[in-house]
Amino acid sequence: MTTNPFTFGDPVRGEAFLNRKRELHRLVGQVRQGGSAIITAEPRTGKTSLLLHMQDTAREMFGATAARLMFHYLDGHIMSGWNAQRFWREVFGPLAKRWQVARPVYEQGTFEATRWEPVFAALEEQGRHFVLLLDEFDALQNEPGLHSSAVYGMLRSLASRYRSFSLVIAARSSLTEMNHAARDFAAGSPYFNFAQEIPLYPFPLKDVGTLLARGGERFTPADRAFIRRVAGQHPYFLQTAAYYLWDWYEDKDNAYERFISAGNDFLADAESTLNDIWAAWTPYMQMAFTLAALDSAPLLLQGRAFDVQTLLRDLPDFSPELSKLERRGFLRREQRVQSGYTPHAEVMVWYLAEELTRALRDDIKLKQWLGRQQWEGLLKLGERDTLKRAFKQAGALLQEGAQAFIKAAAAGTARALRS
Repeated sequence: MTTNPFTFGDPVRGEAFLNRKRELHRLVGQVRQGGSAIITAEPRTGKTSLLLHMQDTAREMFGATAARLMFHYLDGHIMSGWNAQRFWREVFGPLAKRWQVARPVYEQGTFEATRWEPVFAALEEQGRHFVLLLDEFDALQNEPGLHSSAVYGMLRSLASRYRSFSLVIAARSSLTEMNHAARDFAAGSPYFNFAQEIPLYPFPLKDVGTLLARGGERFTPADRAFIRRVAGQHPYFLQTAAYYLWDWYEDKDNAYERFISAGNDFLADAESTLNDIWAAWTPYMQMAFTLAALDSAPLLLQGRAFDVQTLLRDLPDFSPELSKLERRGFLRREQRVQSGYTPHAEVMVWYLAEELTRALRDDIKLKQWLGRQQWEGLLKLGERDTLKRAFKQAGALLQEGAQAFIKAAAAGTARALRS
């Protein structure tokens, strides 16, 4: 049995890391200058992998100065129940073990800016540099014991005043959302104005090709076309879809059957991530994607029809949200549909189809689903009625849920290959 060359779930490290040259160059440049950075991206886009890759390849990235660098990685997801004292103890513990100048202050157990600023002033004179990698910063911002001036105040003070302290944050939220959450600690200016934002977008087409080339001769042109169709350019989706398609070669000789089996496994495994992505979007982004998905359904499901005219006429203008979803790789331009956009990674349509199929079983479930999305409070009465009528019309279109779309993607790819 040949080893599967595709991996997913854990951060990608070593040779499996696919080159993020531009983002890595910007990140290393900021740290080299003693600055700070904020990596923002959708869930599973590679934020953690980028942090760890910089840490793992410090000698290559920073050259002779790497010996004076110290990286310390902390995951916000492990900080449940922490207070400021616990946070700083975890942050500065490795620092005190490595560099003598920090040891006496650490052992006193006092974590105030006035006590630690002389430490970082001394480290700066010595040419030493502490780099704090704070992953999943959103979790920290939602932790009552950490969302306080005792954490935010010293983070900003050290990062903005000393070249010996760099803060590198990875977060799902946008910089605007993060500044809003930290507005009480900003003293009049946006809190994170000391850091450079580095957004992670979907893979360029060149990197998609490099990733799929790992499938070697085993992957046919149809296999690669199917993966690109269902996963778009999203790193996690690509890895997961490719993993399962590779895996099904052991049992399925027929391409159509292999695509369906891999598609079902892909959807089942990605469900949690898809739910996280959907929940991280604003209600208007959710509505914009739903509009584009319903508008494109007749393209994806041949022989089905859906009238989107009323939705386009009666619902708010979603142009900013449609454009944002395009930049993030979930939509792409399509002239054949009236909204002007079609889903890029079809797996997101599969997820939405399952959600709507369950919601459309009766009026109560639909009302509950709309309530969970927080849509009703943003729409006028006439807009809400239009949306509900559209969903009921979509019931016949979505009666098979995701299965209809998976079969259509499999058949469409196989049909394209034959032609």
